[in-house]
Amino acid sequence: MTSIPWLEHVTGLERQAALQRKRGDALQRAGETDKAIEEYRAGARRLEEALPILKDKRWYRLDEFSPGTTLPPDQLSIAKELVEVWGSRGGLLRRIPHAETAALESYNEGAEVEKAFVPKSTYNRVNAVKYALLSGQQTLEDLKGNIDALEKLLTEQLGEDQELSDKAWAWADLGDCRALIGDVAAAERAYRTFVDKAKSNAPKATLEVLGNIAAKLDETHDPKAAAIRASLNSLEQRLA
Repeated sequence: MTSIPWLEHVTGLERQAALQRKRGDALQRAGETDKAIEEYRAGARRLEEALPILKDKRWYRLDEFSPGTTLPPDQLSIAKELVEVWGSRGGLLRRIPHAETAALESYNEGAEVEKAFVPKSTYNRVNAVKYALLSGQQTLEDLKGNIDALEKLLTEQLGEDQELSDKAWAWADLGDCRALIGDVAAAERAYRTFVDKAKSNAPKATLEVLGNIAAKLDETHDPKAAAIRASLNSLEQRLA
């Protein structure tokens, strides 16, 4: 455990944000949309309070290290917390109407830290792809290289790292990448592993996001929209 004094404060802010996300989700299910959005915005503000603490010049030194460097323990702790904070903030912002671009910016910030220093985290990178599509800022063709690279990375990591293989989210990320590539059978295998490890009935939330992406691709007349819609329909039937 690192001795840097930011840890307790930052994790406290993260706990508050997580609680407000749960409250918001409960209010949303109850039909209290305006109150839910207030909770999501409050949670995002808590995480925004954490960012300057993590980047305090008294202990933040990530700028001194080249991407791919094995970080000292304290700097690795900061990198991992930045990944969590940017990703959690993106998750809150995506629940707020018309905040897709802000959510994408948050995921992109987290993705940069992941790529440089936390390669076994792909949460921000996969969400950056999905929300680039949802916001209409990029097409599937624009993102093909990113998606292919993420699918390859996850396949390799899950085959080599038992600890990572035990994490449900990694299989969900792999399923998302494969679904966007259009490999329905392989996506189904990844999602079924996700379901098994998460102990849930179905990857409902991630399929809903893919459905929203398919709708956005239809709206923007993306040439691959029909293929993604067909993949989504097939996945929904197979995982029903």
